[in-house]
Amino acid sequence: EIQESKKVYKYINDEIVIDLVRNSIAEIEKDSQNWIVEGFPRTAAQVVALQKMGIAPTRIVLLTVKKPSSQLKVKNNLISNATGLYGPELE
Repeated sequence: EIQESKKVYKYINDEIVIDLVRNSIAEIEKDSQNWIVEGFPRTAAQVVALQKMGIAPTRIVLLTVKKPSSQLKVKNNLISNATGLYGPELE
């Protein structure tokens, strides 16, 4: 299902993302390591799941990226994935 979502540029199902994040956090915390999660939570369901895990962020970092840099990153990701699917706005 993850691969199918990536093919059509859809977000991955919340339950799958939540399960992956929960398992990753549990694995990291076994070794008492700190961790950073990028792009999570994205939805209300993911926020609720984070709260149910008993996790509340202690710090939040907001990175501001200028549009040309953001577009370049998207374009490079598409090229590296060999999809070739990008329009003139990324040229």
